Amino acid sequence: MDQVHFNGSVPEAYLKYLQPLLFDPFSPLFASRVCSSKPARVLELACGTGSLTVELAARCSVEIVATDLQASMVELAEREFWHPSGVRGTEAWKQAETKNISQTDEGRGVALPPATNPKQRITFDVADAQRLPYQDATFDAIACQFGYMFFPDKPRALSEAHRVLKTGGQLHLLIWEPLEINDIARIAHDVIVPFLPEGTPRPFAGPFGFSDKETLALLLSEAGFTEIKFESIKVSEKLPMPEDAARAFCRGTPISQDLGDRTDEAERMLAQAYAQNFTGMEEHSLYALSVSGSRNSV
Repeated sequence: MDQVHFNGSVPEAYLKYLQPLLFDPFSPLFASRVCSSKPARVLELACGTGSLTVELAARCSVEIVATDLQASMVELAEREFWHPSGVRGTEAWKQAETKNISQTDEGRGVALPPATNPKQRITFDVADAQRLPYQDATFDAIACQFGYMFFPDKPRALSEAHRVLKTGGQLHLLIWEPLEINDIARIAHDVIVPFLPEGTPRPFAGPFGFSDKETLALLLSEAGFTEIKFESIKVSEKLPMPEDAARAFCRGTPISQDLGDRTDEAERMLAQAYAQNFTGMEEHSLYALSVSGSRNSV
């Protein structure tokens, strides 16, 4: 699977429409899981426009390095986190101000200094998860929310995660369950695919087609991870306006580049499909698979 690219107006539409539809509903729960082991340093992979970053900052008294391969996404995530116009980031900033990182770094046996200003403990960086620019045994936890499925070389990405984790550190992945049970995405797939040029790779196959537990367990084990655990997660959210949900997929993903001049038509058809399928419903459900593993050896 080739690396996807978020160019032009896609990052802004991703932030405005796709993030609240698909990612924000999971971020509080996933961040709490990452923070449950009280890590001192957390590396976030494929941070996108910062949905999980905001929640990590609000829930963890930790040092956070949020990374993504796409510079445009990192710039937008950082802007939204620190700028007053970024509502979710501003709220997390206020909460983060009350926290500090006066925790013991067990890997080095030293106390980390207090950081009342979150700018001292939260940084954004452009980085390739398959070639991480960090030293060995640097982080206590690694989190990747809905990003691992997009890495072209998945074994290498896991090996790199294992390398930069300290002994006892934990890897946390959140991966989409199959398309068949995620109705919002399934409907988008059914409507959009006929609008794509012949021969275009199916855009939903990667994100919603990599939740096989045996495959994941083997990959993590071969990378050196132990104590591998899986848990299915369901979240229910208030339905967005059909037009906004349609824009999420047609404008906020690289699909827009393949749709080309058929984007408007596909968007209208998708909005109609959402209106028809969710009439009378107040909520919709999303399903994901939580995957974790530990580094228990050098």
